[in-house]
Amino acid sequence: MSNTIAPKPRPQAPTVKGDLAQVVSPDAVISSQPARTELQDHIAFFETLGAGGAGTGVVQAKGTREGLRALGLAGISVPVGGVALTAPFSIRQNKSLFANKVAIDRIKEGVRADGTDAGVFQKDGTVDPAAFKKFWANTAGAKGYISEKDIAPLTHGKPVSALEFGLLMDLAAKVTTTGERVLTLDTMLAFYDGSLFADLAKARESNSLYKPNGAIVHDGVQQIAKSLSGQALQLGGVDAGEGAKAIGAATMTIDDEASLQYQQKTKTLGPTLAGAFKAMCPAGKG
Repeated sequence: MSNTIAPKPRPQAPTVKGDLAQVVSPDAVISSQPARTELQDHIAFFETLGAGGAGTGVVQAKGTREGLRALGLAGISVPVGGVALTAPFSIRQNKSLFANKVAIDRIKEGVRADGTDAGVFQKDGTVDPAAFKKFWANTAGAKGYISEKDIAPLTHGKPVSALEFGLLMDLAAKVTTTGERVLTLDTMLAFYDGSLFADLAKARESNSLYKPNGAIVHDGVQQIAKSLSGQALQLGGVDAGEGAKAIGAATMTIDDEASLQYQQKTKTLGPTLAGAFKAMCPAGKG
């Protein structure tokens, strides 16, 4: 897609062969800490597509629309998504709700207690490794991945969280050999490290399966990768050894061809909006 604008170049890291090695091997990380924070890189893809441009910390509806289009949404889902995914935060910050002016200051927004970022992004824009590992252990557990069933209890009563998680699943999921959509550890680390959306857009443009670029550039995410590679970790009853085995087993269940077809498929915002509506309903209804 010609309208894809890449975010600010990220520092390069050694490439380690194999998806799992790229994610959890200490050899896959680099020692230097970039000047940008995880949160800044996390929003960079959508930020650069907006009228304000990179470095403002503001994600505009225009940038959201262009980003969604580059990531595979089409039709009415693009303009609707530009507003729907920006307005909840814009309202909180007393911004205008007119289509081209809906904007959120994601740096100012920082940590949201009711969002999927809760506890993982800290107020200074960096990632809290302990919070992520706790989230991963409690959500992925012995499976080594996050399924749609895992998301439901996390988003109940939290429509904004349901929007975020639902869209992440719709755009970035891989498909297992049993046909289940899942979010793998490499995807979640890329999501918090900041490379996910730009690399997803590049994969769509080249008609290839999204895979992590192998460069984990932020200290907090590096610590997560190292600890999950088998070093001392014990959270939620899943220690590092068991967790690493689960992650390894999860990679063996991914159907690359089915995942490619799913990721390249043109999508709508319907399922994401339906999930947000369901999250607002009382338990057992909707």
